Amino acid sequence: MTILDYKIKRNPEKYEEIKKLLTAGWTANDTVDYSSIYVFNTNQTELDEVYTDLKKNWNKYTSYDLKKSLNKNNKTNSDRYNIRKQNPKFLFEQARKNVLYRMNRGYIPKKSTMIKYNLS
Repeated sequence: MTILDYKIKRNPEKYEEIKKLLTAGWTANDTVDYSSIYVFNTNQTELDEVYTDLKKNWNKYTSYDLKKSLNKNNKTNSDRYNIRKQNPKFLFEQARKNVLYRMNRGYIPKKSTMIKYNLS
């Protein structure tokens, strides 16, 4: 860990993501630098290879990529829907799809509805 600490302090831009990964969940007032879960036993020459391997294989066991998983709150489907609901074009397309679906089931819409949604 001391070698990794040394690399992070020496090149903070390059190892910024690994630093965030190692200190994920810690606050500024915590006395311990890193959790024992994240301890690496590597030589100094292998450190760069471990970092690139960690970044490359991050998606192997999780659906999130490294950028998404580091201190980012993901939006729920209801949040996305509420944002899209404010767009009139989205609402128009949803209503048109609903009318088409109902027409396939045997519903005959009014003539004004047919004109509004450009259906023939």
